[in-house]
Amino acid sequence: MFDPMKIAFPYAKAVFQIAKEQSSFTLWQSFLHFITIVVEEPSVKLFLKNPTVSPSCKVALLKTIYDNKFNDIFVGNFITLVANKKRLLYLPYIFSLFEKSLFFERKEV
Repeated sequence: MFDPMKIAFPYAKAVFQIAKEQSSFTLWQSFLHFITIVVEEPSVKLFLKNPTVSPSCKVALLKTIYDNKFNDIFVGNFITLVANKKRLLYLPYIFSLFEKSLFFERKEV
């Protein structure tokens, strides 16, 4: 059976590790929450699902939406990677897994 969490897990793990190394949990939590809301918006979701639209066009659209608020090289690289791997619609799952990891990280402190 198809499990979107399994697909999202390596991306969430990588983002969590970057956030931990850079002490940027707040940035990543805010960004992932914001981008999740964006990709779940019906017209954006329809655009992202369109197989005739190139990953670079999808990144360009998302960048115009988030760039003023999250102008970070790692954020840009992450979105480009996720788009090139055709995983943009998994961003809500990535956010969910990131949140769980963050919860356990803070619980241990």
